[in-house]
Amino acid sequence: MKWINKNLSIGILILVLTLAPIPVWGQTAGKVTTEDAARAVQEMMEEIMTRYVGSEVTPEMLRDAALKGMFGILDDYSEYYTPKEYQDFVTSLSGEFVGVGIQIHMKEENIEVVRPLKDSPGAKAGILAGDIIQKVDGKEIQGLSLDQVVSMIRGKQGSKVKLTVRRGTQTKEFTITRALIKDAGIHVQTISEIFPKTSKDATKHMRYIAITSFNAQVAEDLRRELRQATAQGVTHILFDVRDNPGGYLDQVIEICKMLVPKGPIVHTVTKEGDMETFSSSLQKVPFNMVVLINGNSASASEIFAGALKDSGAGTLVGQTTFGKGIVQQTGTIDGNLMYKMTIQEYLTRNQNHIHKKGIEPDIKIEFPTLLEATSKPLKIKDTGKAVEKVEKILQFLGYDVGVVDERFDTKTHTAVFDFQNLYKLPATGQVDKDTIKKINEVVGKALQEKDRVLEKGYEILKQMK
Repeated sequence: MKWINKNLSIGILILVLTLAPIPVWGQTAGKVTTEDAARAVQEMMEEIMTRYVGSEVTPEMLRDAALKGMFGILDDYSEYYTPKEYQDFVTSLSGEFVGVGIQIHMKEENIEVVRPLKDSPGAKAGILAGDIIQKVDGKEIQGLSLDQVVSMIRGKQGSKVKLTVRRGTQTKEFTITRALIKDAGIHVQTISEIFPKTSKDATKHMRYIAITSFNAQVAEDLRRELRQATAQGVTHILFDVRDNPGGYLDQVIEICKMLVPKGPIVHTVTKEGDMETFSSSLQKVPFNMVVLINGNSASASEIFAGALKDSGAGTLVGQTTFGKGIVQQTGTIDGNLMYKMTIQEYLTRNQNHIHKKGIEPDIKIEFPTLLEATSKPLKIKDTGKAVEKVEKILQFLGYDVGVVDERFDTKTHTAVFDFQNLYKLPATGQVDKDTIKKINEVVGKALQEKDRVLEKGYEILKQMK
């Protein structure tokens, strides 16, 4: 025992002797300047290069790590890029890239699938909107930025990538072959194509136009479609910007100039409070318009929706938008190191702040969110947000739960009991893991089979003179 204590003491002595002196913070005068910070970073890099024992470290690696760290304490939308990451970012806004064909965004520190592109490898594999990506090729992505995850999913055409996702209470794995993805940004259909039971003659003056992203060529593409629509006598347009994560500011401004009446489109405000206003000179609104929106309509989509709503040129139908009311700009360091940084807030035509608030639709259509697993079954007399979610989802499915609140009362119990009976589950009236799984399955199918927002948008469009 004495031998052990003796050696332990020596070990502690050696450690203490190699520690640097502890600074007394109160003795430091003034604030740290950028020059002080740069000098500290430089000294630390030299210290690491001179004395660190471990895997090889290069000045380039240390530079990138330092810059990544700086941008890491900013918001979710600011990013320092490695060359590959920047190329992936630019490519994603071009409308053509190699990947699996899913749009993703950052939501509450999770990477969520906004939508799989139609007929893409991701869609064919079974990826669904709302899936939370947890791993890429077996690597945890928690804590990584959106652009870093995008870069991991992208790759060479024909190569495979494995995505691990959380869907409700389940974890699923998908191995997907990467392919060349082309997303035009604009998708046009006649109303009779969407609703086959409608009369072609009765709806020939209508068009459905989905804007899936505000990419580099979307304004010119839409201008061409609108000219053709006008030539064909179209007077009513159903725009759809649901699940559109945004894109280039200049593109959405050009589009709004085609549709929004004379006056402001959007205002941008810098850190110093300087405001710049982008305006339309259009004398007359060219179409009767309805715009479909949801919680994944973000950034440029919100500029578009806000301009049409504030000007009275369009009616918004759906759910409150995402709430990204800030603008990023790309730049360079040393002429070849790229970054994207938030530099402005934007306000709608009527100078409404929407960041982290979103834009409310004129006509709201509520949808339930999938249920998550609970530590124990929910039962009568239980209270809380989990109970309220169950009641909302059962009400959506047509069950009478009485007042939707946070109380698991007799009406909720009866509704759960009836659901369990219908789907041949043990009829306990309690919401257990098997009941949650079946509810999510039924709701997912119902949402795929019937687009209530689209139907309501068409109904409103028909009523416009």
